[in-house]
Amino acid sequence: MAEAFEEWLDKHGGKKHASLDLVKELPNGDRGVVATAPIAEGELLLLLPINCALYMPNDEEWAKRGSSFPEAVGYLHEHHRTLSPFLATTLALMSEVARGGESAWAAYVGTLPPSCPDCLLNWSKEEKKDLEGTALEELGPDPAADAFKRHVAPILAARRDLWPLQQQGEGEGGAAADEAAADLALFVRVAGLVQSRAFHLEAENWVSGAKEISKLEGGGTQVFLLPGIDMINHSHNPARRNAHLQRLNVAQAAAAKLTEGGAPEGVEAFFVMRADKPIAEGEEVLHTYGNLSDAQLLQTYGFLDSEDGFAQLPGGAASGSGSQPPEAAAEEEGGNGGKKGGKKRGKAGASAAKGKEEAEEGAGYRNPYNAALVPWEAVEDVCCGLMKSMDQGLPAALKRAKREFLAAAGVLQVAAPEATQFVLLAREPLPDELLTAVQVLLMTKEEFNELKREHGGEQAAAGGSAAGKKGAAGKSPIKGAAGKGKKGKGGAAAAKEEAEVDKAGEGKEAAALPKLSLGTALLEEDEDFAEMVCIATLQVLKSCVERYPSTSKEDVRLLKSSECTGRQRLAVRVRLGEKDVLQLAQKAVVELLRKLREGEPIGKDAGEEEEEEEDEKPQGKKPAKGKAAAKGKPPAAKKRRGLGAEASSDEGGMEADAAATAVDEEEDDDGLLAGSDDSERVGYGADEFDDGIGEAHDRGKAHEAPKASE
Repeated sequence: MAEAFEEWLDKHGGKKHASLDLVKELPNGDRGVVATAPIAEGELLLLLPINCALYMPNDEEWAKRGSSFPEAVGYLHEHHRTLSPFLATTLALMSEVARGGESAWAAYVGTLPPSCPDCLLNWSKEEKKDLEGTALEELGPDPAADAFKRHVAPILAARRDLWPLQQQGEGEGGAAADEAAADLALFVRVAGLVQSRAFHLEAENWVSGAKEISKLEGGGTQVFLLPGIDMINHSHNPARRNAHLQRLNVAQAAAAKLTEGGAPEGVEAFFVMRADKPIAEGEEVLHTYGNLSDAQLLQTYGFLDSEDGFAQLPGGAASGSGSQPPEAAAEEEGGNGGKKGGKKRGKAGASAAKGKEEAEEGAGYRNPYNAALVPWEAVEDVCCGLMKSMDQGLPAALKRAKREFLAAAGVLQVAAPEATQFVLLAREPLPDELLTAVQVLLMTKEEFNELKREHGGEQAAAGGSAAGKKGAAGKSPIKGAAGKGKKGKGGAAAAKEEAEVDKAGEGKEAAALPKLSLGTALLEEDEDFAEMVCIATLQVLKSCVERYPSTSKEDVRLLKSSECTGRQRLAVRVRLGEKDVLQLAQKAVVELLRKLREGEPIGKDAGEEEEEEEDEKPQGKKPAKGKAAAKGKPPAAKKRRGLGAEASSDEGGMEADAAATAVDEEEDDDGLLAGSDDSERVGYGADEFDDGIGEAHDRGKAHEAPKASE
């Protein structure tokens, strides 16, 4: 198998390092690429001409060398241009698999495993129940069967010459039923392979030079199957990674002395895998698929990268790997209220990074790119409920106007804003979009109108209800599944006000508004409003924690149990990783409230504050910021504008309530907090592309580009 592939690669102008075993069986039963002898840093591991890749071309590539693509690719390019790149690439590989030895990619097909065992496509409905509440919870019909029925089956039936049936015996259901079952089985197998092995190459992705690769004219991003390169496994841990991927044009490859004698005819680019560092004999070659959360890794590739720090011992006893990491201990030292050593907003991974070695020895390597989703519906329900409890209930028209304004201002997605989900990252557990949305929802009608005038001018104030109806220009940084919103009912008075708002906005185009970011400015000038915002945010986060079928403590007990194995264990670890992020967010809110009450600067570490104080001392000035200021007389609390709320008589009352909400389940905390590595980039957020069957995911801010070629 490996020899046939190497011969095929060499025949087409590719190269493989002589000291690589491409299909080595690993101790855990998986396959990987392993060095059979020492490999020096910078050495070429694999060189793959782009003609050996299996993918859907754009119009320019098709015009230049359409005849070099497989016939199935040509048919799909000509007749099914709007098919998603993922499904088109799956159909292309299905054709090569079905054609067997006649396929020009037969040597590559021979290296493919029978399936991707733990890919979500292969999970049963019963197994998927363990994913309830997570980002992977499946709502609606089975995605594989649905995509096959609606998109794939008609194409197979139309061109049996390109997708021939596999040899099989007739079963009880008859020939037609057996044919459909065989097609579906092949589709599920190949879809799992494409989902777990394909590369998504975008302008700001992890492949150098990807700006030369355009999106398909029919929509979507190109999906590449890279024979040989797709055999290399992934790791988030920079200490374990030892290779990186590049895309070079012919001139760059020649300059790097990778193509002695010139490039093969018709080849315009190469995919190159190099050694980042010395690789020892017997060491596995690893690179990164991107900065992905555990949920993304499980859905797309069928594995988790974070190490499992819970030993399965008889009686549920924990090994040393279940001990508290330093960040949890720091929170306990701070008395749960964040008075000492608490988390800093936007810097939740700081303590984890500082104690990285201890954390890895104690709780294992945790995925620093884990994320949790907060639905807009939860935010709106909590904030509207809080306003109603203070006799300031929001009429349906005002609720809609606020939602549409937030969509036009880039805080919610423009299409179906009610279906927006805020992304909370382990490294940024309290995103500005969430904090901004909560503040806007807690504003009175007068304050909201004032905000619209200040942010979008008189046109935005007059046409608030029109905002979003016809769409605002620009791309929202928050993604969510499309859905149909429900119109609220607010009685006769609400209906009258709604009609007035509709009339005010009638016939007016919704102007594109600048991105709205309220930050903490309003909170710093109005203590009562700050407390409202923090309490509401904590209630939102608590509601998100309660959507899971189990508590964190129950999940930990499961992981320590010898009965929790296989896919159940993967599911428990995914939901526990999301709860870690929600817990970080709760602590970030408590810390924010503490700093606001004590008058500390927002967004600075204690070390930065102390440095400022030291800089001021030699000049004979008294420090005006930081902990020294907090020890003096606290600033006078301002009265909540428009709500008539009195300043709290108990200076620590609201903070204590906030702390109690944040640590509702923390008295018995097992120390499950997200860890950190030494990377400064976050890979989950803004850019959307197809990650699988009908699944659009946020892959985030740009992945760090690989090393530039010499």
